[in-house]
Amino acid sequence: MTDKLPCAVVRDLLPGELEGMNSPETSALLTSHLESCPDCRAIRDAMAAPTPAMPEPREVQGLKKVRKAVHRRVRTVILAAVLALVLLVSIPFCAFFVIGFKEPGWYSTVDVSGELLTVSGMTSSSALAVRKIEFAELPGGVAQVNLRTVLPLFWREGRRGESHWFSRTITQVQSSDGTILWYEGTKISVLASNLYRHSIPYVGNASGVSRLVRNLGLQGVSLELKTESEPYGLVLCGAQDLDEKQLQKAAFALLACVDNLSFVQIEDTGLEFNAQEATEFLGRDVKSFASSPSDMQRLVEALSLAAGPAGSLVP
Repeated sequence: MTDKLPCAVVRDLLPGELEGMNSPETSALLTSHLESCPDCRAIRDAMAAPTPAMPEPREVQGLKKVRKAVHRRVRTVILAAVLALVLLVSIPFCAFFVIGFKEPGWYSTVDVSGELLTVSGMTSSSALAVRKIEFAELPGGVAQVNLRTVLPLFWREGRRGESHWFSRTITQVQSSDGTILWYEGTKISVLASNLYRHSIPYVGNASGVSRLVRNLGLQGVSLELKTESEPYGLVLCGAQDLDEKQLQKAAFALLACVDNLSFVQIEDTGLEFNAQEATEFLGRDVKSFASSPSDMQRLVEALSLAAGPAGSLVP
């Protein structure tokens, strides 16, 4: 190759020169030629300059916009699904393990000192744990308590004791279902509370009498009301297999809880118990025991009434 290269040859060699593919001798010749040839040098500079980007067709731009919109929609749907799943799991979790449920509970300790109430409560199920005891102040100095129970995870104890100060002197303590636990210095049993709360003025209230009979644990006993004329009475049917002392105690409790009830008969036994007999046995007017929760508690203690495991009376 001569030292003098034609411009056509130089221009054919320029692509290889720009890509570094020419030999050193060829590169030297090209450099010498470019220094003296402004036309070839201009072509070399044009070839070495970056190629301007070609504008994308509108169709391609539109497809890209659609793809971005689809991606955004998919991300939104996925995020919404994840949030819904989190809520679906977290709401029941919080309800069962954190917030819990309100239940009346059972209370082994109820101590009142003026405005201070101290209680110890336990759940009705061994599968639950007590998160806290909640207190509420009702009119008339009534203090209400209930247990907040959860499934055992963060809290595991089934029993809990707490104290709470009220703004006024406490006259009555009750659970959230209305069961009276304490009244004016007397601790009230569940049976005494139920008998007091379910006391009725008239024996003609068949559902009310049935409720009292169930609270006394007389299972499988039916009723016959004697309300045609005074004195009003009640016949217990199907109770002839029960012990006479148990029937007497149940009859006295019914005479105390039904204001206009004068006698209780036991079908097919010839047994009859009346209000006068109950008054003599108890040493005070049998009807007076329904005047307050504490009086009803005295009746329960005087008759040694308690609900047995099978609902029968325990002497």
